[in-house]
Amino acid sequence: MIGSATVRGAEVEVSLLTCSPGVKSYELYGHTALRVKQSGSGIDAVFNYGVFDYTQDNFTWNFILGRCDYMVMPVSYDAFFQEYERRGSSILSQRLNLTEAEAVKLFGLLKENVKPENMVYRYDFYRNNCTTKVRDILEQAVDGEIVYPEPPFHMMYHRHETYREMIHHYTRTSKWCETGQDLLLGCHSDTVLSSRAMLFLPEYLSSAYDGAEIRSESKDTRPLVAERKELLQKGRQTDEPGFPFTPLQCSVILFAFSLLVLTLEVFFKRQMWLIDIVLWGAVGVAGLLLCFLFCFSKHPTLDSNFQIWLFNPLPLVGLCYIVPAARKKQRTLWHGFEFAWLFFFVLFMPWVPQDYASGVFPLALSLMTRPISYFLAYRRDEQ
Repeated sequence: MIGSATVRGAEVEVSLLTCSPGVKSYELYGHTALRVKQSGSGIDAVFNYGVFDYTQDNFTWNFILGRCDYMVMPVSYDAFFQEYERRGSSILSQRLNLTEAEAVKLFGLLKENVKPENMVYRYDFYRNNCTTKVRDILEQAVDGEIVYPEPPFHMMYHRHETYREMIHHYTRTSKWCETGQDLLLGCHSDTVLSSRAMLFLPEYLSSAYDGAEIRSESKDTRPLVAERKELLQKGRQTDEPGFPFTPLQCSVILFAFSLLVLTLEVFFKRQMWLIDIVLWGAVGVAGLLLCFLFCFSKHPTLDSNFQIWLFNPLPLVGLCYIVPAARKKQRTLWHGFEFAWLFFFVLFMPWVPQDYASGVFPLALSLMTRPISYFLAYRRDEQ
């Protein structure tokens, strides 16, 4: 129906639809779509750039490597509405103040996008997602340019922000999800963004559109949004039960436990090398994943992660020296290397241009107690 349909601008309404965030990890940031409605022809379609096929070959592997493909598909407005009604999200509609020629041009661009040879695009969370695709196609359709307001144009922040700060507004109630993302994201997520670059999240784009204008080549201006209407109010959403402690709390508890182990080792004059296997083994396995993504993933900013200094496979190598030496109560230079490595990591943390994941600092201190314990044991044996 869409492929053969034609519209006359005077009869068509184009609206930006912004769906509020949900409670699941993949719903945290909300959603953006374009609605095209023409009463005379019965067209009432939503162009959704957030469609993906999880049954495609090697979907999980491609997603990990940042090679995930999304699609744009037209769906009926009723089906779109019912989906977000079931989810418990709100839907905000902003009818765009387009001329007849602009509406016709936009519909033509959308029809071109949904052709089988054009509908698939390479997903990028920051620069090529459901929100940025809508922003970009509207910029192509208008006669002139869209002028965005300067920040602040969103209730959740008061200045230019970074990618990481922006997504933290949506993960503040999902601390484990937030920490997992922060472990993966590198320093490029901490660069201050321009007004336009910040429009990769649905609610930010919607808020910016409220103050945006279309400036024609003759320098005439008109508001981008003609009417703002709430189509669906936010329903009741049930939070999924989570772990009772935050990552930071767990990391602090681990540090307290490490100090207790250190005290017991000094008091009983015995090294608990099984603790080394658990701690260094967990850090080493996490380091394998982080190094793999650092080197091979195409996800944005993963290749600029200074946390790889702490999370890398070296601890797995170190266990080959630590455990035999501990069992034989012998020296090993690896403990000196561990301490120096962790000491410089902690020392330079404030100077690295990156925001670290919650709990990284207490975790590094917990790991530092292990070589300290062996230093005290060596000193005791020498005396």
